[in-house]
Amino acid sequence: MSNRVYYKTVETKEDAYRLVSQSITDETLKRFKVNAHVTYDDTYHGIFATGKGFNLKIDFQDDSLGIDLSVGFFLNAFKQKIVDVLKSELGKLV
Repeated sequence: MSNRVYYKTVETKEDAYRLVSQSITDETLKRFKVNAHVTYDDTYHGIFATGKGFNLKIDFQDDSLGIDLSVGFFLNAFKQKIVDVLKSELGKLV
């Protein structure tokens, strides 16, 4: 993961996962004009969002979370903006 957000307000990856999973929803991603479905892996603490030309993976480590985003051609111009907004908003949560 090239985009990391280090925890400042939470102690564990479980706490971070709980907060972020409440924040990242299908509706949240519609702000970016993306029609994606979000799934949550409670066992391995991962959040996945997939849609046409859009794949987001958020994984949780002991000290940080990683954001991995791949987009299709039509969203490529907005990729860094989406990552920057996610990093900023998630950084405020965790």
